[in-house]
Amino acid sequence: MTKRWTALIAAIAMIGTTSTACGSEPADAVIGSPDAAAATEQALRALEADATFGQETTQDPGWHPICAGRPMGLSPEDVDPRTVYAWIYCKWVRDGVDDGASLPGIASPVVVHLTSPMRYELPQDGDDYPKSIDEIFPPNLREAALGGSPEESAVLAELDAKVIAAQK
Repeated sequence: MTKRWTALIAAIAMIGTTSTACGSEPADAVIGSPDAAAATEQALRALEADATFGQETTQDPGWHPICAGRPMGLSPEDVDPRTVYAWIYCKWVRDGVDDGASLPGIASPVVVHLTSPMRYELPQDGDDYPKSIDEIFPPNLREAALGGSPEESAVLAELDAKVIAAQK
């Protein structure tokens, strides 16, 4: 009986080690890449065009997101698909409706996988937020993802200008 338990424990340990090694933790992001701003813009445009993301704040027809953001980092160049880590700020607008004060919106760190079709991951709300940050962000970006965007007021001003321009 002891040999069976030892073999079972060894097998469980090996499975745990293999799943961690093969694992789901992303590699450290490249911070300060000259490509980060362009990749973040590409990710923002992909989010704005994505039907699933378009329903993140409202299921009502006619609403679509307008987004602004700042890069946090990129996946290493040798990682395929390319992944963008960013802070995003989005407001949902309806064509012909000029009510910027009461627009639904989102401010969140996001992971955007530049695949075809594009895939994105947002952290969960509430008590699961810190755990979900750990699951979707690389270790070197987790503190930034938890701490908020250092450029929040500038990004919000940029977003408000985009919303006003879209409603004219």
